[in-house]
Order: sequence, then C-alpha cells, then structure tokens
Amino acid sequence: MDRRTALVRIAAAMVGGRLLSRSADAAESAAESEISWLGDLEAAHRLALEMNRPLLITFGAKWCTFCKKMDANTFADPAVVRAVNGSYVPVRLDFDAEPRVARVLEVRSIPCTIVLSPQADLLARVDGYVDPQRYAAALAAADRLQSRVQHARFERIRRAP
Repeated sequence: MDRRTALVRIAAAMVGGRLLSRSADAAESAAESEISWLGDLEAAHRLALEMNRPLLITFGAKWCTFCKKMDANTFADPAVVRAVNGSYVPVRLDFDAEPRVARVLEVRSIPCTIVLSPQADLLARVDGYVDPQRYAAALAAADRLQSRVQHARFERIRRAP
C-alpha cells in the first residue's frame, strides 16, 4: 500500500459517523436538482468501493466566501450536478471540523476538491473557486484517469499467475 492510500484510509477511519441520510425518493429527486452530498468519509469510502465509483471530496467552511460562490454557481450547475451524482460518491467536509483529514489530504486552502479512486488513487485536485465549465473539465479528466487506472488493475489481475 502506498503512502497516499494509507493516509486516505487513516483519514477515513478518523472521521466520525455523520452520514447525511435521505429517503430513496428524496435522493432521486435531489439527483436532478442538487448534489447528494454525504458527510461521512468512511461511509462514503465503503459506498465507493461497493459501487466502484470515485470519491469526490470537497472541503469548505461556513465563513468561506469562495465556497459559497462554488455552491451558488458551480455546484448548482445542472451539468455538474448530473456528472457528480451520476459518476461519483460526493462527500462534503468542513475544513474547520476535520483538520486532521484536511492535513492528511494536504488541503491548505478552500474550497478544495479531491477526487480519489475507490482504492484511494489520486485522480484529480481542484484548488480554489472554479466556474462550472472548468469544474466539469476537471471531472472529465478524472473520469479518463479512473478508466486508465481500472484498466491497468484489470490487466495486472489478468496477467497474474
């Protein structure tokens, strides 16, 4: 296990159980209009492994002006909402409430999004405010990298004796 994988697993273990629960109907409805954020990194990681989807971890804070701008513009954009809800397990963490996780993931400023494969490979990092188009482009690049990582894993398994 490499350093980053170990660090992400440690960070996930440190986060308390604060999974935001929604009914199936509410989650389905929210999938169309807003990102279905989870608040528990450990539970989200388990879900990512089960669904074989990357984790999209976003750090923000109530006092952060650019985080509010991301919420109002980028995270409210219908294309971004569809991409995130359709391909990722999204997790929103408070930078102030989760300082150890932020430190492990090397988050130094907010807003910050980190995209990890279910096995905790770094797929993308978005630091600071970005508009919906640039965010969608970063997600598309993460999707392409996730495909290559999965293909490489499959090939290693296939070639193993």
